[in-house]
Amino acid sequence: MTKPNVYDRGTQRFHWLSAILILAMIPIGFLMQNADGGAKLLLYRAHAATGLLILAITVVRISWRIRQPVPAPPASMGKLHVRGLEATHVLLYAVLLALSVSGVAMLALSDLPQVLSGASGDYPELAELGPRRAHGAGAFAYIALLIAHIGGVILHQVKHGGSFQRIGVGQP
Repeated sequence: MTKPNVYDRGTQRFHWLSAILILAMIPIGFLMQNADGGAKLLLYRAHAATGLLILAITVVRISWRIRQPVPAPPASMGKLHVRGLEATHVLLYAVLLALSVSGVAMLALSDLPQVLSGASGDYPELAELGPRRAHGAGAFAYIALLIAHIGGVILHQVKHGGSFQRIGVGQP
């Protein structure tokens, strides 16, 4: 069986849904660090709820990816670039799962669940939690991987074309 040259529609939809949610999480994560009062609580709630949604989608995505054929890399892509592409995809999934685990750990080890549910008006104490440090480091690692991923896609698109179509951009 020949591998397709584009990702299937399900993979494309999961990719773009995840991308939108993740790109929304980045500014929310930074904004909530310096917000006060009701804005801080709203941002915490949005970040936690969106994070749990991303976790669920990521688990489904990984399951879907295991069952669906991955398109063959473009013939114009060198071996080193192919290895970089594969490594970046694996690392994006791994770091995203680690971010989810550290986020859930922060919820479990703090008073944040009460705050998020509205049972408490106090703000969460997260400053000394190990999962918070892991979450912060993971966020910066994920942003770096995301930049590498987007940069690689754009570089290949400019040099050879076809990268955007593989993930559904410009397809009917």
